[in-house]
Amino acid sequence: IKHQLIEQHLKVKVDEVGRNVTYALPHEFRTVLNEVIGTAKYLKSTAEQITSSEIEEFANDIIFSANRLLRITENFLAFVKIESLATDPEKVKQLRMLCTEEPVAVIEDIAAVKAEKFKRIDDLLIEEKVNRISVEISTENFYKVVDELIDNAFKFSNQMSKVRIKTYTKGQHLFISISDEGRGMTKEQINGVAALAQFERTIYEQQGVGMGLVIAKRIVELHGGDFFIESSEGIGTTITFSLFYKNV
Repeated sequence: IKHQLIEQHLKVKVDEVGRNVTYALPHEFRTVLNEVIGTAKYLKSTAEQITSSEIEEFANDIIFSANRLLRITENFLAFVKIESLATDPEKVKQLRMLCTEEPVAVIEDIAAVKAEKFKRIDDLLIEEKVNRISVEISTENFYKVVDELIDNAFKFSNQMSKVRIKTYTKGQHLFISISDEGRGMTKEQINGVAALAQFERTIYEQQGVGMGLVIAKRIVELHGGDFFIESSEGIGTTITFSLFYKNV
């Protein structure tokens, strides 16, 4: 009977996620695909007039849009996978048995790539480091969390403003804090993430509160960690999350 209840709950959850995906995915696809189609049509109509440098510029726009579409698709699939896992205690237990060694080194690598991507190497500050530890999360999931949060920190703040990362231990947890001096978030946006607003369009379309943030929070919680958002509009955002760790 217990097994049947778990299966029934899983089906309800998957159906709910499916409805939300069906609702939001076409809109997101249309937005990006219209950008690609618009650029391609312009290239076709002006093929004999435009210069090679303009062609390169338009090609870069198409590549950017295609990568954005890929990220949207991957995040939807990741969310469905996470919500399916969350209903199966045995799979959650197995998930927590995996680990990532030297997580701060992983953070540094991701942060360096992001800073280079946004051409803001001088804006990155890694203020404190905890070494010779491992955290109870797979490298794939840890990378996903950190990648989403650091990407947001750079994306929603301006050049010449700092993105700060620090790590520290307290009790059995490693705490990772990522701060920016960007646009910040409203209380409604923060509450939307806290309540795991699953792709409701009114929440999702607000810049700064996308799937990535919700996915990062959900992954951390599945691994027994906490996820905190502190933000003020026009001042910046600090996201701190924790994971179980052990010394190596």
